[in-house]
Amino acid sequence: MPREFEIRREVELPATPEQVWEAIATGPGNAAWLFPIEIADHRGGTSADGSMVTVWDPPRHFAARAEGERGWFNAVEAIVEGREGGSTVLRWVHSGIFVDDWDNQYDSADHHTDFYLHTLGQYLRGGLPGSPVHRAAHRRRAVPVLRPQRLGDAGRPRPPPVRRRRRPGQDHTGVASLARGGAGGRLRPPSSREAGWPAPPRRCRPGR
Repeated sequence: MPREFEIRREVELPATPEQVWEAIATGPGNAAWLFPIEIADHRGGTSADGSMVTVWDPPRHFAARAEGERGWFNAVEAIVEGREGGSTVLRWVHSGIFVDDWDNQYDSADHHTDFYLHTLGQYLRGGLPGSPVHRAAHRRRAVPVLRPQRLGDAGRPRPPPVRRRRRPGQDHTGVASLARGGAGGRLRPPSSREAGWPAPPRRCRPGR
């Protein structure tokens, strides 16, 4: 038999009222700790799940409600109150009607409420990626980007090129090149003098 239920919680969160509002009343904030859903940003607007925003008073009061056949409904309400020291008290109410298996569905919703609000606290505390604390820390760690001129493979600036003095028998890279010689135009290796290599030691004959 369908029966109505209501689950109430009051939690203190380590964030400002504006940060709590962004987490509970916007699509990107809601997706970080509850469900990925686009939420209408005005009273009377319809969100992606078909629910209607019944209260829109940022950053203090938010409520939404979905209705169905035979009097079925599912509603959430959030009252946000700032405290001294930068924290915020959130009063959360989830109400509706369970059609079947009321006891098990109520126990499941009751436990899930504690789990989701705990996740919300972790998100606002900075324990989850994308939280306001994470974004602020990322902005503080931002470093200037190097200009793209003369960057090597590792992203480091390349040293200026070393200009070598060309020796006889070497090309523009400073490497010994093959010398062309002979009537047939055959290639031959360069001599030690052309390549700039040291001459081999002279052999001494016995008796000298």
